[in-house]
Amino acid sequence: MMTKKLIFASLLLVLGKVGYSQAYYSGVKLISARVGLLSTLARGAEKSTVLPYMVNLEYGVSEEVSVGLFGGYTQTSSERDGLKYIYDYTFFGANAAYHFETIEKLDVYAGLNFGYNIGKGRVEVPVSYMGGPVTANKQGGILLGGFAGARYYPIENLGIGLEVGSSIAYLQTGLTVKF
Repeated sequence: MMTKKLIFASLLLVLGKVGYSQAYYSGVKLISARVGLLSTLARGAEKSTVLPYMVNLEYGVSEEVSVGLFGGYTQTSSERDGLKYIYDYTFFGANAAYHFETIEKLDVYAGLNFGYNIGKGRVEVPVSYMGGPVTANKQGGILLGGFAGARYYPIENLGIGLEVGSSIAYLQTGLTVKF
């Protein structure tokens, strides 16, 4: 497994040297669509029933710093006492990132995000349920987290990326369009 990672990293370094444009620069506008793995919103016995997906708009305010807005959705569920609890999360917020100087075609960055998570719960009750009334706890609240990631641009305005973080999902991957 480690060998595959080293080969992949070596390929990125070699391929990145044969490029035609800088990956990140002041004034760049980026739109990213990502899917998250390992949701931070699935707690305890909950599992992700819809993987977190999100859209991020980003603007390069300097050669090193970008600011942006993000939004997305995910769903988790759990079963207790024969009842299925389902939680829908809609989230949005702002982020800022520092972009490190690297080889062409590769954008390596780290930053912080701040946002809000609107959580809505519901309970699926089977017809055979004989207990009293049930409700789902309200979920949601402030999102605050850090992230680090990299985007590789195999073609000039289309990048693939991987990001690790702590606010929505521990691991995210997706595509970025630069314009």
